[in-house]
Amino acid sequence: MYETLSGGDYALNDEGILLDNSLKTICYISLFGGNLEGSTEVDRKPRGALYLDYWGNVDYLNDETQQFNSEFEKMLAHTAINSGNLIEFESAAEVDLQFLVQQQLVESVSAEASILNPGELKIDIVIKQPSQTEPETFSFLWKETLQRLSF
Repeated sequence: MYETLSGGDYALNDEGILLDNSLKTICYISLFGGNLEGSTEVDRKPRGALYLDYWGNVDYLNDETQQFNSEFEKMLAHTAINSGNLIEFESAAEVDLQFLVQQQLVESVSAEASILNPGELKIDIVIKQPSQTEPETFSFLWKETLQRLSF
């Protein structure tokens, strides 16, 4: 998966979707996957209808705790980026990623938010896997004025 500056997209090759060996894609989908209202309630009928949630949520209609309902992205849409809200941004990101720990895919996950410039929020996701001695960090930079990620 890669950022297109208007949302993420999957890269394809001759065999289908190009897979990577990192947790960055799942972090991206968890934090920026949409469904701000937590609205996955119905199966995809009629086909072709526009739904504003992550398509994979349909597999978890009976278990909302498994759905991707981005608390972090909701905060970005409704909360000012200032030093007083950094802890709330970190907490929202950790809520979105907690399933990784619950499903024992990682040992721990934490978020560290900082303001680089006015209206620019950097969120570092720190993931510790049992098989690694050092944690892995994935960074995302949100530009409020553009309402999108920046690289």
